[in-house]
Amino acid sequence: MIETSIHHGVFEWHDIWQHLSPQSLYQLHLGYRGNFEKKHSSGDPNALEMAKKVEAIQSILCTYPPPQGLWRQCPCHVEDNTLHIHLPHAQPICLTFPRQDRPPYRCLTDFVTPEHAHITMMVVTSGAYPIDLIHSYVASRRYQEALIVHALYVQSAEATAEHLHAILQKNYQGKRYSFGYGACPDLGQQVCLFEILQPSTIGISLTSSHMMNPEGCVSALIFSNPDAYYFVH
Repeated sequence: MIETSIHHGVFEWHDIWQHLSPQSLYQLHLGYRGNFEKKHSSGDPNALEMAKKVEAIQSILCTYPPPQGLWRQCPCHVEDNTLHIHLPHAQPICLTFPRQDRPPYRCLTDFVTPEHAHITMMVVTSGAYPIDLIHSYVASRRYQEALIVHALYVQSAEATAEHLHAILQKNYQGKRYSFGYGACPDLGQQVCLFEILQPSTIGISLTSSHMMNPEGCVSALIFSNPDAYYFVH
């Protein structure tokens, strides 16, 4: 029997940071040139110095409220490209997804089958934006440290999503898809996710353009079907 209640998790910062992507953190957000992991392991002074600064700021962020997440598993059925999500004592909530215009012509609804007739919705946040910490670094002209705070905050949301997904995968395999990307590009459907999960209970709201506030948030749909590959792999 599917448990349809909303679940709430509070996660340890150290557990979250196990899922940080060094490439995204150091190269994409912090502008490090070259392969950071290789340079760090070889003892490159610049890589070691940057890693030291990141670790120092992680120690500070550990004093802030920890990341949180909500998730809910619901039964569902499909009609063509529309997913009908069933909630207790309520009308189904409908999400419509695009179908690829070239082979293999996939749509996310293809992955809902009699054996996998449920979906999990999740949302996580790394908490309120640490503007006080950033302002303190900017005031003392420590601009790199301010940039590291922002990068860690944003990447911690992604890492929290990875951490929660890993927890959920202990019960089943599946793939995660987020609104605003190719498989489900309609960001306006975030409204449905908010109706199902009620993220305001952990401090998350939607802007008029359906972006989540604060910035450090990630939402997703998880299809339990292990073959739920929308893109060719």
